[in-house]
Order: sequence, then structure tokens, then C-alpha cells
Amino acid sequence: MAPPRPLDCALQLIDASPASGIPAGLELLGYVRVIHDEGRSPNDPEVLKLVKPEACKLGGEQVSVGASLNFTNGLRSGSSLVYAVWRHAVAPGKPITF
Repeated sequence: MAPPRPLDCALQLIDASPASGIPAGLELLGYVRVIHDEGRSPNDPEVLKLVKPEACKLGGEQVSVGASLNFTNGLRSGSSLVYAVWRHAVAPGKPITF
């Protein structure tokens, strides 16, 4: 878990694909899913505007594309995009007792 950041926080779109690997020193915070009515690229500025506040709520500093699927089913076409949200890893703290 990470503390939330302001909804307009600065984010970086990074490459964490299997071919590139996860950059050292990052920890995964969660995922943001966006379904868009039009077939859009994962780095489309309009799509990234939707990702940004959700990634910032998670405390993210970087996002990477986890999955990108463009679809057409005869009735409509669109994009289903999943972004992984990352931050720089912090030293482990004291365990939480509950």
C-alpha cells in the first residue's frame, strides 16, 4: 500500500513488458482498467487522462501497459486497456500488528 497522491500527480509511462522486464527498484501497487468506446492506443492522451487520477489515488509514480485489447463484436468496437501502477520501492518498515 502507498499513500494516495494528488489526483493530478506527475506520472511516467514506462515499458515493463516481458521483453524489457520490470525496472529494478519498483513495487507494484495495483491495476487500473479503462474501457473506451473507440479503438484507442494505450498511450493516447485521452486514455491517459482517465488513467491518471486512478493511478495517483493508488500512490503511483509510473504506469505500464499490462494488457491492450481492441475489439469489434458487430455492434460496437472499442478498447480494453489495463495499466499496472508502480512506485519506487521503500525500505520495509515495521510489520503491522492487528
